[in-house]
Amino acid sequence: AMVVFFIGVCNRFSIDPLRMFTGLEYWNRTHLLSTVGNINWYSGYMILMFSIGYGGYLVNWNTEDVDKLQRIHSIKETEWITFLIVGFATILTQGSESGLLSGGALLLVGLCYAVSTRQREIVLRVQKSFIVLALTGLMLSFVSVFVSSIRNFADDSMTEHILKPIYWIVILVVVLLFRVFLVKWKTELVMRGMLAAGLICFLGVVWNLRSLLREWGSGRDWLWRVTMQGYLDMPLKNKLFGAGPDCFAPYMYERYSGQMDAILSGWWGDAVIANAHNELLNRLICTGAVGCLAFVWLIGSAIVLFYKNRNENKLLIPLAIGLLVTMVHQTAGFQHIMLTPFVFLVMGIGVSFLDDKDGI
Repeated sequence: AMVVFFIGVCNRFSIDPLRMFTGLEYWNRTHLLSTVGNINWYSGYMILMFSIGYGGYLVNWNTEDVDKLQRIHSIKETEWITFLIVGFATILTQGSESGLLSGGALLLVGLCYAVSTRQREIVLRVQKSFIVLALTGLMLSFVSVFVSSIRNFADDSMTEHILKPIYWIVILVVVLLFRVFLVKWKTELVMRGMLAAGLICFLGVVWNLRSLLREWGSGRDWLWRVTMQGYLDMPLKNKLFGAGPDCFAPYMYERYSGQMDAILSGWWGDAVIANAHNELLNRLICTGAVGCLAFVWLIGSAIVLFYKNRNENKLLIPLAIGLLVTMVHQTAGFQHIMLTPFVFLVMGIGVSFLDDKDGI
């Protein structure tokens, strides 16, 4: 995954090591990324893989050595830091707003986990990850200015807005202050302070998006409004069981063609909107309330099961974090081949950990 991330970062600065984008028109060069393709596909794959890696970074040095897991524990700190740098760099430059918001959610989940463990080693690890993030953001801010002629950011993304040095300088100063406080104050108190600060920052970003909501995410707000209206207008039978698997487009275009065409004319030209770009809304239309609740139960029960059994195998924590943050991402995303199979694979790996309490 780190190789895929690295190629994605290179592509954002017109470096094409695999020669995959030669001859492509401008829109494709800015909206296709790495070996995955569409930035929405890339974003889903990226956030699942990086979330699992980030969770692995948090628990790795705080776990008792187990022979079957020794290969995991032998990863050096410099290798983890390299992974974090490349991962944070691709989150900041990939171009999908859902990737940015779920990246923020990942950091918030990491803070919550650190508070829940009350373990100083994990607290220090979370703080170090924030320092790495701030330094990565600062580095990209300066690099994007010096090589502005070759940067390849998507025009409709927030990349240029977030790569401002002042943001990352403030974050770096705040995290360093918390690190100083950690030496003098109780670990739990400092972590609660960090969690409060992180939550305020995250809510601040979401609040500021309210004024941009109709334009945010390529018109997703308009699409969600029409989709919700489509569900409310359904007969009771369809509200319970939906219009049928993968029937979003046939149902919505048959009844709301005017609204759907209006959304397309502003954002996607003559394309067809095949899904709601929101996992739960899409399932409400296709599988109804019953299917939507079954899906939530499936993913939610896996997350709860892995978290409850974290003391049996600490590697369940990265899998739980990966699933949770991916579901946050899917509030503005959709199922695709570069994400859905990996989600079910992660759940299968977690269950295999539970079946083999001694290791992998």
